[in-house]
Amino acid sequence: MIQKVYENIYLNSVRLPNTPLKSLNSYIITDANRALIIDSGFNTQISSEDFFSGIKELGIDIKNTDLFLTHLHADHSGLASMFQRESSGKVYSSINDASYVTKMIQNSFSDLFVMSLKLFGMEASEDFFSSHPAVSYCPDSAIDFTYVKPNDIIKIADFELNVISVPGHTPDHISLYDSNKKIYFSGDHILDSISPNIAFWGDEHPDMLGEYLSSLDKTSALDIDIIFPSHRNIIKDYKRRIAEIKAHHFERLSEVLGLLDENGSKATVIEIASAMHWDYRAESFDAFPNAQKWFACSEAMAHLEHLKSIGKISSSDIQGIRYYFYNP
Repeated sequence: MIQKVYENIYLNSVRLPNTPLKSLNSYIITDANRALIIDSGFNTQISSEDFFSGIKELGIDIKNTDLFLTHLHADHSGLASMFQRESSGKVYSSINDASYVTKMIQNSFSDLFVMSLKLFGMEASEDFFSSHPAVSYCPDSAIDFTYVKPNDIIKIADFELNVISVPGHTPDHISLYDSNKKIYFSGDHILDSISPNIAFWGDEHPDMLGEYLSSLDKTSALDIDIIFPSHRNIIKDYKRRIAEIKAHHFERLSEVLGLLDENGSKATVIEIASAMHWDYRAESFDAFPNAQKWFACSEAMAHLEHLKSIGKISSSDIQGIRYYFYNP
């Protein structure tokens, strides 16, 4: 379903099956001779029908259309291969997130997941991820990426879109900002009504939550009238929303620290995650689908690693399992 949200900007609502997110806000910016699409949807029939029918509804020539990926997740990158087969346009991405997309396509992305399961204190098995979106709905063939870096400018219609680096939700998440129009395409960096998942991305990214909080501060310093997020509602009071998201994570940090204390000052990720409050509806943590269980554990670990980075707790890997210690 196409909705005009700004002059020359349209929101194409792309359904996301089998996920609590329900849909993606794929934005289409139109010009007389060219178009730019921001994010795509899952590599599924339902998502592809919505994605390509939106392009057709606007009468856009897909051959003269480019695709910008804010980050690697399959609900944003899943249709990039299919798009590139139909279009002669570019597929923009940050270089590091593009490398993860390539790993998804090559079926090697699950190595990160399996490694994480062991650290969490769970049984390490590739079968655990058979229903994970990164495995089920990722692009189906190699992508010829056009890499962008911070402060690159993409011009379309009368917009000058500045590439902004906002790591946190993923290691190399990027957004687009027009300082003259005061509009900001946030991807999953800032969302309304739901908090972006902040995950553990391996020890090469030791404090993703810290990076995310810094990225929020960077965005808060910009002059923005409208944020176009990738899910849920358009955001106008962005400073309020940023403050709410930061408060949520500070509450999470207090919750995690309290649970670690209650657990005798020593616990694994799975022990902490299973005791945390989650909005996902299920009878118990054990009843979570595997993908949601991994997201929960990975977010719990991101908070634990941030507490470690600021000196509140310590950790030790014992037989491949990471134990966290609270010494008040």
